[in-house]
Amino acid sequence: MSLPLCVLAADKTDSPSFNSPLNAGPKPISQEIGQIAKLTPANGSVDLGTSVAIDGNVVVVGAKGAAYVYVKPLNGWQDMTQTATLSPSIGINGFGTSVAISGNIILVGAPGANDGELGKVFAYVKPSRGWKNMTETAQLVPSDGAPNDDFGISVSISGGTAVVGADQLLMPGNGAAYVFTAPKKDWSTLAGITLTETAKLVASNGAIGAAFGSGVAISTKIVAVGAADANEAYVFVKPPGGWNNMTETAQLMPSDAGGFLGEYISTNGDTIVAGAPFAGQNERRITGAAYVFVEPAGGWTDITETAQLLPSTNPGTMNGPVTIDTTGHYIGAGSPFGYGNGDQSGQVYLFFKPSGGWRTTAMSQKIFSSDGEFEDSFGVSVGISGQTLVAGAPGAHVGNQRPGAGYVFGSK
Repeated sequence: MSLPLCVLAADKTDSPSFNSPLNAGPKPISQEIGQIAKLTPANGSVDLGTSVAIDGNVVVVGAKGAAYVYVKPLNGWQDMTQTATLSPSIGINGFGTSVAISGNIILVGAPGANDGELGKVFAYVKPSRGWKNMTETAQLVPSDGAPNDDFGISVSISGGTAVVGADQLLMPGNGAAYVFTAPKKDWSTLAGITLTETAKLVASNGAIGAAFGSGVAISTKIVAVGAADANEAYVFVKPPGGWNNMTETAQLMPSDAGGFLGEYISTNGDTIVAGAPFAGQNERRITGAAYVFVEPAGGWTDITETAQLLPSTNPGTMNGPVTIDTTGHYIGAGSPFGYGNGDQSGQVYLFFKPSGGWRTTAMSQKIFSSDGEFEDSFGVSVGISGQTLVAGAPGAHVGNQRPGAGYVFGSK
């Protein structure tokens, strides 16, 4: 099912289209990116779209108390309800706050919602016959977990290695990120197991209230961690002998005042993008920005940003999450209070890597839902895999209800 085009071109120069060859030179922005599916719940979910993740043909969308799996049909993405529902085997607050997927493994964070609970992350391994309604395969917990530490506020996974943020360690503390590895990357062997971390990552300059762990991201050889209240991000490079307790390899800092840099973070390995929802301001409001850090030729070291990505509309806000595709050519930045399809219905800015490399720019496409309404919060979550983008809108309407939804965009 093809839906009306829901993209505005903000600039006409020096950006490849979403469906252009990645090594192409400067081309006009394409008008061919459009909404191709709306993902909704078959039951009465609440806040569906709070979190989203995508890997290939599978999308996982977090809701209040559940996570929903959507598998791309053989004839392509279309409006659909979930393929499977993932639930925890125990009652816990905050389940669905964060989600991540890599191959056959899905993680769902439950930070405890600051109700005195110990946060947990629930790991789900795809059954042999495909995704189905299920409770977790295993639980991930920190060896030193404490109530209200927000363990699970952020999660990321790459292959057989996961990283989990706990941004309020020691109530309140300077936070930590925990690395979990499965034996031989086979998470199915962990059925019924509660797994503790392989390594604990902390900041060498950690301070009380830094919110270290507010955002986490992992690639093959690095972990990136944001510390929003410290206005910094950190890079940890995997040691030759494997992950162990360590402080950072490098610090990433804004060249200007920043503004909660690291609240959101994403990486493809050699490029890190950190969201700063309170960066900058124009005559009407704080705008927000995404800071791009490219690995130097000699390896990761303390640096300021390579480029800043800014809202391309005025008034514009870019205070939501950020995501980068595995090639490093596309960056998405959420704007859940943006004007999109209507007053504060939300939008996502999609940035394309210029032929000469990332640089400070406001060139982007603005993506929004075809049926957006006031306070849908479209763009409160966002993810990219290949040339498919998914965004969450926890206030989206389905009939007369507002259970929330996920939206899939791709080449038209």
